[in-house]
Amino acid sequence: MSRATLLSVLAALATCAATSSAEELSVPERRPNDTREPSRRVSVWTSFRIGVVDAPYPSATLGEVRSEAGQARLFRFGAAARVAKNAWVGAHAAYVLAGVEQPAGSYRAGGVWGNPILFARVSRPELWHTGGWTMHGDLSLSLGMPVAAERGNPYEQLDRRALTIGNVLEGLKNPEVFTPNVFPVALSGSTTLYRKYFQVSLSLELPLLVRLSDETIPDGASTSAIGFIPNGEVQLAAWPWSWFGLSLGASLAWPVVEPVYISSRQSPPQTMLVPRLLFAIGDAVLIGLDVELAAGGPASGTASAALSVRLAL
Repeated sequence: MSRATLLSVLAALATCAATSSAEELSVPERRPNDTREPSRRVSVWTSFRIGVVDAPYPSATLGEVRSEAGQARLFRFGAAARVAKNAWVGAHAAYVLAGVEQPAGSYRAGGVWGNPILFARVSRPELWHTGGWTMHGDLSLSLGMPVAAERGNPYEQLDRRALTIGNVLEGLKNPEVFTPNVFPVALSGSTTLYRKYFQVSLSLELPLLVRLSDETIPDGASTSAIGFIPNGEVQLAAWPWSWFGLSLGASLAWPVVEPVYISSRQSPPQTMLVPRLLFAIGDAVLIGLDVELAAGGPASGTASAALSVRLAL
């Protein structure tokens, strides 16, 4: 091989290496995201929330529901499996364990399951690029199993009030889980804008709560054939390091058509503020610590803290 040929080969190799390095540098480093499923085949998650609740209750005799600090507890479990490149199916459930204040001022312990939820989700990664930002989108359909119900004395409303406590702990954002005697159907969508260190997430859920039974409804209350409580959330997150992130979120739930009501089918909206700390262990484990605070509204006396863990398998 002549010297000229050898120099040409070396120059071509150097050009390819430089091009490859430039391409690698142009790909932004990906940070974890607690609002999207990880890229692995299966993910499982759990959370534990504890707090204090003070909120209205649709009853002529029991006009509010209260649970003191440390007595309102909510356990969450869920899993999802990727069935196609951009499609997931999964399920999640909730269990409320709460000390419920009685009319005389004493407390009784109530434990009740919410409606288990089955869901299907399709994702569209990299919908849009501009100015260093990338957009990701999700669309989900959820169906609930009508498990939540009052199984105790209908005059005491212990199970129903415990379910209300669980719903208020999450800022009324999951009525399909905590509303008894309904068949829940929900359509939801979310989008995430992200770049190397920052993420902006927006989500909207439209749940329909189809009435199955009027049994054990509170004293003096009426029911709606279909309840409708749309809710949404915005979250701003920053990841200064690949293992640590922090975020600030705000949610709004608006009971446009209450499933159960006393005088008006519509209730005032409820806003919650959610600061959160996030810890990633590789790309397999994501741990979250958050505080959820009612920003006025009907549940203005409500605050809670939660620990959550998500594992990608």
